[in-house]
Amino acid sequence: MRQILSSREENRMKSQVRVLLLAAGLTAAPGFAQQVPPPASPADATNEPAAAAPVPAAPADPAVSKAFNPFGEALKNLRYSSMLPFPFTIMLVPFVPNEPNTVSEPFPDQLKETMMMMAGAMSPWSMRQMFNMMTYKRKVADNLSIDEVLEAMDSRAIEVNLKKVAHTPISKELDAKRGTRTPVIHILQYCDAEVARAMLDYSPEFSVFIPCRISVIEDGQGALWIMTMDWNVAWLSLTWHPDSKLPDGLMQEAIRVRDAMRSVIDAGATGDWG
Repeated sequence: MRQILSSREENRMKSQVRVLLLAAGLTAAPGFAQQVPPPASPADATNEPAAAAPVPAAPADPAVSKAFNPFGEALKNLRYSSMLPFPFTIMLVPFVPNEPNTVSEPFPDQLKETMMMMAGAMSPWSMRQMFNMMTYKRKVADNLSIDEVLEAMDSRAIEVNLKKVAHTPISKELDAKRGTRTPVIHILQYCDAEVARAMLDYSPEFSVFIPCRISVIEDGQGALWIMTMDWNVAWLSLTWHPDSKLPDGLMQEAIRVRDAMRSVIDAGATGDWG
């Protein structure tokens, strides 16, 4: 750990290294001593119930520099916690403040796989439920046609200052290719250029999520639905990691764009865009 914290450059390069923590302490990770309780002695093998071992106070950790205080406090709390309902690994990486518009070092594929395995092990939901949780959607009124839906959405987008930058009618391409009608799929893309630029200054990797997309689809019963990814950034106020805090101005703009996207969907679902 002392080597990891020795310089800013090493921090940036080693920010990919897994720090695996168990409820009882640390796993075997480079630079960390494994915290394992000592084996019980033969004298302890009695019929008397064993008293719960006191949880030791977290000692001062000289390996955590003053520059990493927020991370260090969370790290120490996790290292000496015994309150988790079951042991599972937690991945933490050192916090290194970046200059605006700085691309981070890529995560190795093995680390991505480990993180997804941990997330899958902890989540009670299926993949379909996860997609559902991340989606804001509205069912379109039965009396509206697809053209009326699209017209209402485009009109509302102008009102809320979202520029439509693309429209891909996927189902029309499928209809032509297959020679038969297929369920409706339209993908519309909207953008607020100023907010997009501010988000990329915070994290260039966010570029994979822009522009904002809205889908208009037809389900198996013939009903139309309008959906988008639910960019609810309010939960960021509950995160402990210092690098998960958006600047106040950017947070408000992200909320505004999310509300605007919802407004576009609401207009398409009801046909009321005036």
